[in-house]
Amino acid sequence: MKTTTRFLLLIFGSGILTGCDPSRPKEAARQSACRIQKIMATAQSDVYSQQEETNFTYNADGNLTQKAFKRTLSYPNGIGNQLYTVMDTYTYDANGFLTTSASQTSEQTTRPNNTIHLQQRSSTTTYSYTDERLTGYEARDQNPYGVVTRSTVVLNYDVKGELLTKTDTRTPETVPADAPEKPSGPVQRIWTYKSGQVIDYVEKNETTESRPLTLQNGLVTKMALPGGYTQQNTYDNQQRLIKTEEFVNNQLTGYYTQEWSNAKPAISTLPAFKGHPPMLPEFGVTGVLSKYSPYAINSQTNAIQHISEKTSTPTVNAQGLVESTTGEIRLLHPNALPQRTALTETYTYSNCQ
Repeated sequence: MKTTTRFLLLIFGSGILTGCDPSRPKEAARQSACRIQKIMATAQSDVYSQQEETNFTYNADGNLTQKAFKRTLSYPNGIGNQLYTVMDTYTYDANGFLTTSASQTSEQTTRPNNTIHLQQRSSTTTYSYTDERLTGYEARDQNPYGVVTRSTVVLNYDVKGELLTKTDTRTPETVPADAPEKPSGPVQRIWTYKSGQVIDYVEKNETTESRPLTLQNGLVTKMALPGGYTQQNTYDNQQRLIKTEEFVNNQLTGYYTQEWSNAKPAISTLPAFKGHPPMLPEFGVTGVLSKYSPYAINSQTNAIQHISEKTSTPTVNAQGLVESTTGEIRLLHPNALPQRTALTETYTYSNCQ
């Protein structure tokens, strides 16, 4: 029996369950005086144990200056043990404008011969402003293989200060001869906005131009990728992603569904960066998940197979912010051994009145 499960990977912890991705600090809006200080998450089964911790630091003006994420994954025999860390730092000028940000990522994995495999990634970004509006930024990213890519982003506004376009030009600067992947370039991506929503998206390289995204009300409803792969997305009336279907050569290979709680996500308490334009995320707004269910399609019989189910029950504080969650993951695939993973999360805030 053959099934397609390429995209049906289970990812545990606070990043997926709450929509608070440790690698994405820039989503931000927010009307609460509360500030998230710490997120703790655990996942425990007979097969593995995982702990996550995220700590947030702010300056005297209330701006985010550091976010430190650590994930520890442990197995009974020690093989595959992993320590994954991300350290993000933010620097501001005297007027409170973000001037630089930096990110350091490290992943240490124990191999069968008990050696440690280390991979590291780093990035730095500098920001430019005109008339107190973000007009551009330049980022340099170095991947674990030493490939350095420069990303130059330019933002344009109309006379009223509304964002019109964002252009990102990515150029490989350093490509070692032994790098397993050698990016080409430059590659340019152009977003066009109206009232903070994307209305057009174009990708350009040296020879071609394409529009891989279908957009509706600023949200990606369809995405086309090389190799005949397409993804279709459905959202609820609060602009939250509730279903994703994946196709290869127009044949459905799998999908997943999501249900959301009414709890407010912790990331909603992060301060917005001064002068940065508000933008609706193309793949939906952040929320707190209560259920995630992936399915695969048997390529021989076309039967739908429920792979697993992830559920979570949140508690909230007086401001409606998620305060803790308890949940579980159950493997449901007929070829999988019965397995249950217990999940917990706790959130610590400051200045909540």
